[in-house]
Amino acid sequence: METFFFSMKDSQGNTKKLKVKKTEVLNLPQGERIVVPFHFLDPIDEAQGVLAGFCGILATDCSIFPISFDKWPDMPQSYFNDCFDNIIKPHFHFMTTEDVSRLYAYRSIEKKWAGNRRPCGMSSKTHLRPKMRSGIMFQKKMCKTNAENRKKQTVPHTGGSKPNSRRRAEMFAETGRRPGRAQLYLATHKKQDGSYVNEEAKEICEKIQLATSQSTMDESEISPNDAVGKVLGKEHSGRVRCFGLGATPSTHFKQTKPRVGGIRIPSNDAGCSSFGCQDKYDKLLNTLKAYMIMKEGSIPEQFAGIFGSPPITPSDADSS
Repeated sequence: METFFFSMKDSQGNTKKLKVKKTEVLNLPQGERIVVPFHFLDPIDEAQGVLAGFCGILATDCSIFPISFDKWPDMPQSYFNDCFDNIIKPHFHFMTTEDVSRLYAYRSIEKKWAGNRRPCGMSSKTHLRPKMRSGIMFQKKMCKTNAENRKKQTVPHTGGSKPNSRRRAEMFAETGRRPGRAQLYLATHKKQDGSYVNEEAKEICEKIQLATSQSTMDESEISPNDAVGKVLGKEHSGRVRCFGLGATPSTHFKQTKPRVGGIRIPSNDAGCSSFGCQDKYDKLLNTLKAYMIMKEGSIPEQFAGIFGSPPITPSDADSS
């Protein structure tokens, strides 16, 4: 089991270094907490490993998160809130907002509880046996599902168990430049000797390198239109490639759609490609055109780019 020196904060705000294992977190002196730095929405450095490991210990403690629930959403939110407020927060100092740290802990515990759900804490053998049989069947089903999913993974990565949040922080420390998704994808699909994991990975990586070389945008910015997005396509609603636990397009992609008078204008680049969406988009633009012309007499120059044309006058609008 790995042991690391971590920055600790005491109740007076003083910082010191201390060796800690995930199994020793609950033994910390009262008022001392492990400092967990964050990069964007994810914890980084070795503290991330201890936090994730400690969340795993909590997730498999049946006195905190019972196994009597069929699935995680059935678990009352109060169970997690009590755990976070009374166990996690007193032992970790998060270098981010509470909303972000709470979300990470929730996702981490949810994943580990679902993956390690097993019968325990039963006092009666009569109740224990069916629970054990159910637990064994569940574990066998999970193993079979995981094996099938690994077979479907045609492009394996070489990232191991290290989260990409830590990898990003290490790459930034080495180069002084923020790595984008392209750099992360390339770094995790090559072997130690520099060769690609397979031919399909080589083909994808070469396309990403080409897209990066031709890009006119800042590839360090996380965007659905960066090199990875262009090569691999639209993201699933519940994940963002090259990001870790809990990453979703709505939380990790910046909102780049223009606003007029506080109204958010949908962009064709943001996936508004269906006929219904495009029709609503055109109608909204036409309504805004008519309103601006009525109020201003023409489309102000600063808004002309939104409509993809030079400033529009009343006579232009009448002829369209």
